[in-house]
Amino acid sequence: MSSLSKPVLVEVNLPTVPVIQISTTEVCAGQPVALSASNCLGTVRWSDGGEGLSRIVRPIASVQYTAVCETGSCRSERSVAVGVQVRPATRQLQLATSLTNTCPYQTVDLTRSISEGKTVPAGLFYAFRTKPDLDAAPVQTPVAVLAGTYYIYGYTTDGCYTEPVAVSVMISPCENAIPPCQSNPASVQASLVSIDWQAGVAQLNVRLGGVAKQTEWQSTGNGLFTGNGTITRYLLSEADLKTKAITFTVSTPDPDGAGPCTGASDRLIITHSLDDKRGTSALGQQVAQTLQTTQQNAQTDEEPTSIFIPEGFSPNGDGVNDLFVIRYVPAGVNVRLDIYNRWGNRVYHRENYQNDWDGTANEGMGVATGKGLPDGTYFYQVTLSNGQEFTRFMTLVR
Repeated sequence: MSSLSKPVLVEVNLPTVPVIQISTTEVCAGQPVALSASNCLGTVRWSDGGEGLSRIVRPIASVQYTAVCETGSCRSERSVAVGVQVRPATRQLQLATSLTNTCPYQTVDLTRSISEGKTVPAGLFYAFRTKPDLDAAPVQTPVAVLAGTYYIYGYTTDGCYTEPVAVSVMISPCENAIPPCQSNPASVQASLVSIDWQAGVAQLNVRLGGVAKQTEWQSTGNGLFTGNGTITRYLLSEADLKTKAITFTVSTPDPDGAGPCTGASDRLIITHSLDDKRGTSALGQQVAQTLQTTQQNAQTDEEPTSIFIPEGFSPNGDGVNDLFVIRYVPAGVNVRLDIYNRWGNRVYHRENYQNDWDGTANEGMGVATGKGLPDGTYFYQVTLSNGQEFTRFMTLVR
């Protein structure tokens, strides 16, 4: 038997306990709260299932957050808890809670519940959800919905939400009815979420509108899509990395076959330049701007506090308020503007709006007349390229 070897000392140390901080301890339901952690060299895991050194959360009820630090299979002790007190909603919406269609339309303008309610509080924007939950899927096109129950929230520019109001929608049959796909045509809007040229991965997103339900992605490259949903990844091929531009096309199928309706499609062109010295790809200006916008939104993820959208304008040629001007849009952010009349028909659409709308239709029957839209109340949807959306009424008076 040999002699004993020299002893070897093995020390077992747990990862250090993270130190967590919170941006505020009292908010309205749905307001953004920034969580951050330090003192962890591994992965930070939060008590609500989240992960990462910094996060944005939107609590709808009072809650406490803790975190642990993971390194490999080792986990630290739990951190000291930080709490957020959620104030109850103080403003109540007095909305019409039952709506029905007006023939010949087979859809309903959900925003009528606001205009037909007892009061329309000033200074509120509106969010339309499919369930009584702020995290629920938004209603695709509030001005043309089918039968069902929907939920409307009011919120201020500082992110304080009201309690939701349930609105029941019923559809009655009509003679010579207009199909829903005509009063609520399909639309798709593609955007780039992120791209990593070295890893060869692009993440793409599409926003569906109208009756659009399904999507199909195609590209001019020969890479591979990992799915056909509203969020998909595209794995770039070697040939893709050698081209100067890739065009992505997303489409939705024709909703009624040989009927009067059609599907919709959108294109997204991503460009890059090749650096022969390094043998790698660098972002072109177009993609760089898109990524900068996306990254800024991911870091802040806050409700808008400075953008100004007028409640009306007077395009009468007197030089005062002749154009619908949206002010204080963040730098590098594009604006999409959609205007609907009180029957739910879209009368104006512009992908990259330049504050130049003078009250003239560029879609629908108003285009044929060549005249400005009549005075009245309209409904707008302002969509920013950083993901923020504003929906509200506006008044056109000449």
